[in-house]
Formats: sequence, C-alpha cells, structure tokens
Amino acid sequence: MNLIAIGQRLMDIRHDDPSVFDQLTRPNEVIGLRHRLAHDYEEINFDLVWTFVEDHLPLLLKEAAELRDRFVDEYKVQLD
Repeated sequence: MNLIAIGQRLMDIRHDDPSVFDQLTRPNEVIGLRHRLAHDYEEINFDLVWTFVEDHLPLLLKEAAELRDRFVDEYKVQLD
C-alpha cells in the first residue's frame, strides 16, 4: 500500500466529489502526510508516519470500504 497514492486519490476525490470527501474522517491530514512524503519537507518524521499507519489508516480503509459498498448497492455496479 502506497501512502502517497492514497493521499493523491483523496485529492482527486476532493476535487471530483466533495460530498464523498466530506464523509471521510480527517482526509486533509492524509493529504498533508502525502505532501510530506512526496516532497520530503524538512525530513520525514517516521514516528508520525507510523502513528498514521496504526491509528488513522484502519479507519480510512473502513470508511472507504463502506463508501464502496454503498456505491455498489446504490448504482448496482459490479466491481472486479
């Protein structure tokens, strides 16, 4: 799993569908982490990254799965 890619997808969601973005917990913090990782602002604080992975990533993944399931149910799409 690539934290930079997750942050980038959140930026895409924020632009493409702000109502979905607003349903996520602390998405702007994930985007901020993405910026730090991608651009190495004043070195990367690996304690901060690990805290994100342990404390925030599980919730983000849970929320993303719930949104995906709701989308599948609502629009009757099939995901491979």
